[in-house]
Amino acid sequence: MVTKFLTREQTYATLLGAVSENERKLNRLRKENDSKTEQLAALKLICDNQQGDTKMSEEGKEIIQLHEDIQ
Repeated sequence: MVTKFLTREQTYATLLGAVSENERKLNRLRKENDSKTEQLAALKLICDNQQGDTKMSEEGKEIIQLHEDIQ
């Protein structure tokens, strides 16, 4: 019975650690997503201003692709 109690306590502690780690990861990914969204908006604005006269950089294409993947 004592072993069962200790095992549950260890499992609970492990789960709390996993939740905490995943919350940190989620916050980091949200910040990254916000940053990429801002970059995308800036690139779209630049493209609209240039009216397609010049080709978009590879980085710009990658950012747009990432945004579409997120959606």
